[in-house]
Amino acid sequence: MQLLAEKLVEWNVVESLSGETVRRTLRKQAQAVSEEALVHLQK
Repeated sequence: MQLLAEKLVEWNVVESLSGETVRRTLRKQAQAVSEEALVHLQK
């Protein structure tokens, strides 16, 4: 996660970012996608 954070800073996507922030963001995104898929399966 730290390498991804460093690359995002290097590529000027963000000014600063920690590996932990990357991890939390990816986890939340994955959870949201899973929950959305579950909703569609229940229909």
